[in-house]
Amino acid sequence: LQERKSFQNNTSSLAERAKRAEIALLEHKLETGVAILERAHKDAGQRVKDLETELAKLRSGSSLSEDLKGAIAEWKAKREEVATLITASKNEFFAQIEQIKAGKTLSQLPKISVPKPPPAPKLKGQFVTQNSPVAPEKSVATVLAMPNAGVIGNRSQPANVLGGFFLPFFIFLKICFTVLFFHQL
Repeated sequence: LQERKSFQNNTSSLAERAKRAEIALLEHKLETGVAILERAHKDAGQRVKDLETELAKLRSGSSLSEDLKGAIAEWKAKREEVATLITASKNEFFAQIEQIKAGKTLSQLPKISVPKPPPAPKLKGQFVTQNSPVAPEKSVATVLAMPNAGVIGNRSQPANVLGGFFLPFFIFLKICFTVLFFHQL
Protein backbone atom coordinates (compact mmCIF):
# COMPACT_ATOMS: atom_id res chain seq x y z
CA LEU A 1 0.00 0.00 0.00
CA GLN A 2 2.83 2.38 0.90
CA GLU A 3 4.67 1.50 -2.34
CA ARG A 4 1.58 2.14 -4.39
CA LYS A 5 1.05 5.54 -2.78
CA SER A 6 4.72 6.42 -3.31
CA PHE A 7 4.46 5.33 -6.95
CA GLN A 8 1.37 7.50 -7.48
CA ASN A 9 3.09 10.49 -5.87
CA ASN A 10 6.14 10.02 -8.10
CA THR A 11 3.95 9.67 -11.17
CA SER A 12 1.97 12.82 -10.42
CA SER A 13 5.18 14.67 -9.58
CA LEU A 14 6.74 13.63 -12.89
CA ALA A 15 3.59 14.57 -14.80
CA GLU A 16 3.63 18.01 -13.18
CA ARG A 17 7.31 18.46 -14.07
CA ALA A 18 6.59 17.45 -17.67
CA LYS A 19 3.72 19.95 -17.81
CA ARG A 20 5.95 22.75 -16.47
CA ALA A 21 8.68 21.81 -18.98
CA GLU A 22 6.23 21.92 -21.89
CA ILE A 23 4.92 25.30 -20.75
CA ALA A 24 8.49 26.60 -20.38
CA LEU A 25 9.30 25.37 -23.90
CA LEU A 26 6.30 27.20 -25.38
CA GLU A 27 7.13 30.35 -23.42
CA HIS A 28 10.73 30.23 -24.66
CA LYS A 29 9.67 29.76 -28.30
CA LEU A 30 7.24 32.65 -27.93
CA GLU A 31 9.79 34.91 -26.25
CA THR A 32 12.50 34.37 -28.86
CA GLY A 33 10.12 34.67 -31.80
CA VAL A 34 8.43 37.79 -30.47
CA ALA A 35 11.83 39.38 -29.80
CA ILE A 36 12.60 39.09 -33.53
CA LEU A 37 9.21 40.54 -34.44
CA GLU A 38 9.61 43.37 -31.94
CA ARG A 39 12.98 44.21 -33.49
CA ALA A 40 11.35 44.29 -36.93
CA HIS A 41 8.58 46.52 -35.51
CA LYS A 42 11.18 48.89 -34.04
CA ASP A 43 13.17 48.93 -37.30
CA ALA A 44 10.04 49.73 -39.33
CA GLY A 45 9.22 52.54 -36.92
CA GLN A 46 12.72 53.94 -37.30
CA ARG A 47 12.41 53.74 -41.08
CA VAL A 48 9.14 55.70 -40.91
CA LYS A 49 10.76 58.30 -38.66
CA ASP A 50 13.75 58.67 -41.01
CA LEU A 51 11.52 59.02 -44.06
CA GLU A 52 9.30 61.57 -42.31
CA THR A 53 12.42 63.59 -41.43
CA GLU A 54 13.44 63.57 -45.09
CA LEU A 55 9.93 64.53 -46.15
CA ALA A 56 9.99 67.54 -43.82
CA LYS A 57 13.18 68.76 -45.53
CA LEU A 58 11.66 68.65 -49.04
CA ARG A 59 9.33 71.08 -50.75
CA SER A 60 5.81 69.78 -50.98
CA GLY A 61 4.54 68.89 -54.42
CA SER A 62 7.81 67.51 -55.77
CA SER A 63 7.82 64.01 -57.23
CA LEU A 64 10.35 62.94 -54.61
CA SER A 65 7.95 64.19 -51.94
CA GLU A 66 5.19 61.96 -53.34
CA ASP A 67 7.57 58.98 -53.47
CA LEU A 68 8.51 59.57 -49.84
CA LYS A 69 4.86 59.73 -48.82
CA GLY A 70 4.27 56.41 -50.56
CA ALA A 71 7.30 54.87 -48.86
CA ILE A 72 6.11 56.14 -45.47
CA ALA A 73 2.68 54.60 -46.03
CA GLU A 74 4.24 51.26 -47.02
CA TRP A 75 6.50 51.16 -43.95
CA LYS A 76 3.61 52.14 -41.65
CA ALA A 77 1.54 49.30 -43.11
CA LYS A 78 4.45 46.90 -42.62
CA ARG A 79 4.86 48.06 -39.02
CA GLU A 80 1.16 47.46 -38.39
CA GLU A 81 1.41 44.00 -39.98
CA VAL A 82 4.25 43.11 -37.61
CA ALA A 83 2.22 44.36 -34.62
CA THR A 84 -0.65 42.11 -35.73
CA LEU A 85 1.72 39.13 -36.00
CA ILE A 86 2.98 39.77 -32.46
CA THR A 87 -0.56 39.86 -31.04
CA ALA A 88 -1.69 36.78 -32.98
CA SER A 89 1.40 34.81 -31.92
CA LYS A 90 0.92 35.66 -28.26
CA ASN A 91 -2.75 34.64 -28.41
CA GLU A 92 -1.94 31.35 -30.14
CA PHE A 93 0.81 30.43 -27.68
CA PHE A 94 -1.22 31.46 -24.62
CA ALA A 95 -4.12 29.30 -25.86
CA GLN A 96 -1.84 26.26 -26.09
CA ILE A 97 -0.35 26.99 -22.66
CA GLU A 98 -3.87 27.01 -21.21
CA GLN A 99 -4.62 23.67 -22.92
CA ILE A 100 -1.47 22.17 -21.39
CA LYS A 101 -2.48 23.50 -17.97
CA ALA A 102 -5.87 21.82 -18.53
CA GLY A 103 -4.20 18.43 -19.01
CA LYS A 104 -3.27 18.06 -22.67
CA THR A 105 0.29 17.26 -23.66
CA LEU A 106 2.33 19.15 -26.21
CA SER A 107 2.31 16.12 -28.51
CA GLN A 108 -1.51 16.23 -28.59
CA LEU A 109 -1.54 19.83 -29.81
CA PRO A 110 -0.73 21.17 -33.28
CA LYS A 111 2.83 22.36 -33.71
CA ILE A 112 3.03 26.16 -33.68
CA SER A 113 5.74 28.73 -34.17
CA VAL A 114 6.09 32.49 -34.27
CA PRO A 115 6.14 33.65 -37.90
CA LYS A 116 9.17 35.39 -39.35
CA PRO A 117 8.95 39.11 -40.05
CA PRO A 118 7.43 39.94 -43.42
CA PRO A 119 9.74 41.17 -46.18
CA ALA A 120 10.50 44.85 -46.61
CA PRO A 121 8.02 46.79 -48.74
CA LYS A 122 8.58 46.55 -52.49
CA LEU A 123 9.04 50.16 -53.49
CA LYS A 124 10.47 51.89 -56.54
CA GLY A 125 13.48 52.67 -54.40
CA GLN A 126 14.49 52.51 -50.78
CA PHE A 127 15.13 55.93 -49.32
CA VAL A 128 18.00 55.89 -46.88
CA THR A 129 19.08 58.61 -44.52
CA GLN A 130 22.63 58.39 -43.33
CA ASN A 131 24.75 60.66 -41.23
CA SER A 132 28.48 60.47 -41.76
CA PRO A 133 30.45 60.64 -38.50
CA VAL A 134 33.44 62.22 -40.26
CA ALA A 135 31.76 64.67 -42.61
CA PRO A 136 29.21 67.27 -41.59
CA GLU A 137 25.65 66.03 -41.45
CA LYS A 138 24.58 65.12 -44.97
CA SER A 139 21.19 63.80 -45.89
CA VAL A 140 20.95 61.29 -48.69
CA ALA A 141 17.31 61.00 -49.63
CA THR A 142 17.54 59.82 -53.19
CA VAL A 143 19.89 56.90 -52.73
CA LEU A 144 18.45 53.62 -53.90
CA ALA A 145 19.69 50.94 -51.54
CA MET A 146 18.70 47.85 -49.63
CA PRO A 147 17.59 48.35 -46.03
CA ASN A 148 20.22 48.14 -43.33
CA ALA A 149 20.96 44.78 -41.71
CA GLY A 150 18.31 43.88 -39.18
CA VAL A 151 15.59 45.75 -41.05
CA ILE A 152 12.47 43.83 -41.97
CA GLY A 153 13.08 41.17 -44.58
CA ASN A 154 16.79 41.84 -45.10
CA ARG A 155 18.54 38.56 -44.56
CA SER A 156 21.41 39.07 -47.00
CA GLN A 157 24.94 39.14 -45.65
CA PRO A 158 27.83 41.02 -47.20
CA ALA A 159 29.75 38.72 -49.51
CA ASN A 160 33.05 39.08 -47.69
CA VAL A 161 31.76 38.20 -44.20
CA LEU A 162 32.22 34.46 -44.57
CA GLY A 163 35.35 34.70 -46.66
CA GLY A 164 36.80 37.25 -44.27
CA PHE A 165 36.42 34.82 -41.38
CA PHE A 166 37.06 31.44 -42.95
CA LEU A 167 40.09 32.25 -45.09
CA PRO A 168 42.36 33.18 -42.15
CA PHE A 169 40.90 30.27 -40.19
CA PHE A 170 41.77 27.77 -42.94
CA ILE A 171 45.25 29.24 -43.30
CA PHE A 172 45.71 28.82 -39.55
CA LEU A 173 44.52 25.18 -39.76
CA LYS A 174 46.88 24.49 -42.66
CA ILE A 175 49.83 25.87 -40.69
CA CYS A 176 48.86 23.78 -37.64
CA PHE A 177 48.62 20.57 -39.66
CA THR A 178 51.91 21.31 -41.40
CA VAL A 179 53.66 21.87 -38.06
CA LEU A 180 52.14 18.68 -36.63
CA PHE A 181 53.13 16.69 -39.72
CA PHE A 182 56.76 17.83 -39.66
CA HIS A 183 56.93 17.46 -35.88
CA GLN A 184 56.03 13.76 -36.21
CA LEU A 185 58.78 13.14 -38.79
